[in-house]
Amino acid sequence: MSPAHIHLILNHAPLFGLLGALLLLLGGLIWKSRDVLRAGLIIAVATSLIGIPAYLTGEEAEEGIEHVQGISHDAIEAHEDAALGVLVATELAGVLALVGLLMGRTNDVHLRRGALLTAVVAAIGFGWAGYVNNLGGQIRHTEISGGQQAVEPSGAGSAEEQE
Repeated sequence: MSPAHIHLILNHAPLFGLLGALLLLLGGLIWKSRDVLRAGLIIAVATSLIGIPAYLTGEEAEEGIEHVQGISHDAIEAHEDAALGVLVATELAGVLALVGLLMGRTNDVHLRRGALLTAVVAAIGFGWAGYVNNLGGQIRHTEISGGQQAVEPSGAGSAEEQE
């Protein structure tokens, strides 16, 4: 499995991980549930760990496709530049969540404060991750970018080539 393949597998983890953490944290705050808050914080920590390889494999994924015909270098660079913001937000949410979990072991006020801070950062990170995922999709998905790719399905060719 190539780094590009790993990147494609992991690149949605920050988006959906932050969304899951955010929903659990908001639910825990609304329902005043310690268990739901802890679950949201744990999801935020796990998401921050998955976010690192998702980001780090991006450079090698770029190297694998930057010379492919029909791939826009500008689209790759826009995605790459914006991805750093998602990494920062995801890691900050993970650190805040870990601090909230540790400090909240004995004090519900600290748990709720950690959850609230994590939820704010997760909401920002989720929005930013959606934007970055859309930019990434524009690299190869013509249904998003509105462009057309000159790529033939494998095995297909002109009638002349098949004769």
